[in-house]
Amino acid sequence: MRIVIWFLVILVAVIGVLAFVALYPPARDKALVAMSHAAAYPYEEDVREISYGPLARHRLDYYPANPAELDQKRPIILFYYGGAWRAGEKAFYHFVGTRLAAAGYDVVIPDYRLFPEVQFEGFMEDARLAYGWVSAEMAQAEGREIIVMGHSAGAHIAALMAYGADYRPEEASRPAAFVGLAGPYAFDPKDWPSTKEIFADVPEADLARPVYFVDNQSPPSLMFHGDRDDVVKLWNQEELAAALAQHDVAHESVILPETGHYKILFSFSRPLSAEMGVMAKIDSFIEQYISRVK
Repeated sequence: MRIVIWFLVILVAVIGVLAFVALYPPARDKALVAMSHAAAYPYEEDVREISYGPLARHRLDYYPANPAELDQKRPIILFYYGGAWRAGEKAFYHFVGTRLAAAGYDVVIPDYRLFPEVQFEGFMEDARLAYGWVSAEMAQAEGREIIVMGHSAGAHIAALMAYGADYRPEEASRPAAFVGLAGPYAFDPKDWPSTKEIFADVPEADLARPVYFVDNQSPPSLMFHGDRDDVVKLWNQEELAAALAQHDVAHESVILPETGHYKILFSFSRPLSAEMGVMAKIDSFIEQYISRVK
């Protein structure tokens, strides 16, 4: 009963925040940050804001792992948030960063430029810069692996980083694993009315479709999708899973019951984390496929 009440409180808060959008965006942003902190998993470390490039949006939040887990040297999680490639702030995802960090992972959540300031090539360049920073400043220095993760549009970006070698810095190795939540991995972004302007600078649609880049060198992949997601359709995950299976890539495709596009993200929140089991599944997947550095 308590979980249901928490979820209803979050839902009402989200609806209220959305009502602010047209009237006063600064109030919306402050409310989203407050809601993110209210839903966050207990976490006692200091979040560090760091520049990863020269532009205003080239900022990332670094969540150090729970000290009790530091000796295990778990992989670094680089999380790209969603927002239809049009909206988003790293501060809105505090509850994601704290949940992953409390599980013992160093977590990085970068901002990146959005449409209409940039199109596809612009935000992918930012994703590349962020990956390069994590690789050079954290992974290579400590002999650790990187896991790319994301939700919705962020899962699309993370999947391109995982499967498309040309999107990563030349000096950086491929990610050790990919974890995606409700990602549009297979759709044609040049065909959909809501995305055709954003992806107008892509010469061919396949170059922006993660499923196109899957091969037998692709990293182990864990995908989650809600059975009630009306924003990104389930067939995107099904097509990606089929491509991974065709190339004998280790993967798991999880369909969450009674879950929509946004509830899947709130699986990292304090009230829903235990019930939905997404964090536990991520932990199990990483334990199975990625060796810890001793």
